[in-house]
Amino acid sequence: MVPAAQPLGRGNNYVLLKHARRLLRIKPRRLGVELLYTMALYYIFFAAIVLSDILFLVGLVGLVRIDLPVLTTSMVVGLRAVRG
Repeated sequence: MVPAAQPLGRGNNYVLLKHARRLLRIKPRRLGVELLYTMALYYIFFAAIVLSDILFLVGLVGLVRIDLPVLTTSMVVGLRAVRG
């Protein structure tokens, strides 16, 4: 019997779920912790990108306005004094 074809778009989620149970049992233990840290970082950055896109779209529609501080002349003079 021929096994059914697996979907091609598995990616990081598939790898995480496949190895999640034995992640902290990997020898050396430091490698398991490093893999867990890397995967956690991946999801944190992914969430940050999604949040950034949502804020951009909401701002584009005009529901949210985020003002940035303006660089004034006094700030420029102060920077020059600090740099010497």
